[in-house]
This record gives sequence, C-alpha cells and structure tokens, in this order.
Amino acid sequence: TILFIVSYLQTLPTSGKSPMPPIPEPDTSATGGIYDVNESGIQFRHTPSLPTPANGDEFLKRLKSSFQFNILERPSKNELVFELIGVDVSFANALRRIMIAEIPT
Repeated sequence: TILFIVSYLQTLPTSGKSPMPPIPEPDTSATGGIYDVNESGIQFRHTPSLPTPANGDEFLKRLKSSFQFNILERPSKNELVFELIGVDVSFANALRRIMIAEIPT
C-alpha cells in the first residue's frame, strides 16, 4: 500500500501511546518492497521484482491484474484521502507530481 501521508502520520499524536517508530531502512540487497502502515508503526516488506515488461500490452495486463484505487475518506469537496495498491513507487510518485502541478499557486 502506498500512502502519500506516511511522513504526516508519524507526527500525529497517538493518544497516550509512544510516538510511532521511524521508517526502517530497507535492506539494499533486495530490489523492492512495500511499506505497511498500521497501528504498531511502519514496516517494510520485501517483494520480488518482476522482469521489465516486453511491451505496453504486457505492462497494461500487469497493471490491470494488481491495481486497486481505494477512497478512504473525503473530508471536503476539495480533499480526498486514498490509497493506491499494486503499483510501482515510480507510478505513484508520477501521479503525486501531476496532482501537485495542477494546483494553482
């Protein structure tokens, strides 16, 4: 699960509990993984990397088989809290950058 609010979650008060532990450093010998955010903190889980898709059709087939977009809440008309599941970090980061670029300054 990729959440854009991981660093924000670490700063929230935990109602009497000790602060959340820092994000653990991933093992650099592994090629990829997932950060799981839960009540006990943030944990990194290694996942095996898939070979590079041979073409666009293979990429889309993989994306369709694992992609999930879940809306967690909508606090206001202009806010949306969501999670992306089953996507590469680079895809999620590209989406984040596009959303930031669309905000007028």
